[in-house]
Amino acid sequence: MRARRACAVLLTLAAAAATAQPQRRVGFTAEVSSAQVAQDEELQLTYRVTLTGAARVERLVRPNLRDFEVRDTATQSRVEMSFGGFGGPPQHVRVEDHIFLLRPRKTGTLTIGEASLFAGGHEYRTRPLTIRVSPVGPSSPAPAPGAVAPR
Repeated sequence: MRARRACAVLLTLAAAAATAQPQRRVGFTAEVSSAQVAQDEELQLTYRVTLTGAARVERLVRPNLRDFEVRDTATQSRVEMSFGGFGGPPQHVRVEDHIFLLRPRKTGTLTIGEASLFAGGHEYRTRPLTIRVSPVGPSSPAPAPGAVAPR
């Protein structure tokens, strides 16, 4: 009887350990700071990669940005740890933001095509983004440093 009980406990622990393996998940999104800008304004394009568990980025392919001048680029990353509930393993989440500061080269409706991410042997794609670019408006004088703009 003791042997059966010990065997049942061991089987339960083994099943819990097998289901408690860290999950590998990948998230990939694209967003812009504004869907409508003037031709002399800048907008920020951000690709966010979220990696859970042991998932790793193999390659990130951005679309052709020929309709935009790339003014600056940056990458920010952070790591988040959370501990699972009863008996669950800790979750390791890494978030990477790939940021592009863009200025449109022309007016009209411009499209930022799909970007591709290769991770864990799979390919992930963002959706295309549409930006409306209006002509440069009449210039207004810049406020003095520290001045409050009228409302």
